Amino acid sequence: MQLEYQRPELQPNYDLHSDAEALYIEGIGYIAQYHYYVDRMWSHGIIYFMRDLMSREIDRGLTCDVDRLHSLNSKIREYESCQSS
Repeated sequence: MQLEYQRPELQPNYDLHSDAEALYIEGIGYIAQYHYYVDRMWSHGIIYFMRDLMSREIDRGLTCDVDRLHSLNSKIREYESCQSS
């Protein structure tokens, strides 16, 4: 027996649209609507979030990619040393 999943039609939420660049969301604060954060990994601290997430996954036994975490930590140290110079 095969069940077929019918995905509901997605509708835009116009309550979240804003003419301003930043959008205020209660409980979160302002977020940029049109920014692409991959190009802001270092300047916005996203790289630290990634490092913490990887570390937590290793601690919980969800992954054992310790070499990747060490590589990321090396890149972070290099970035921080360039920033302090």
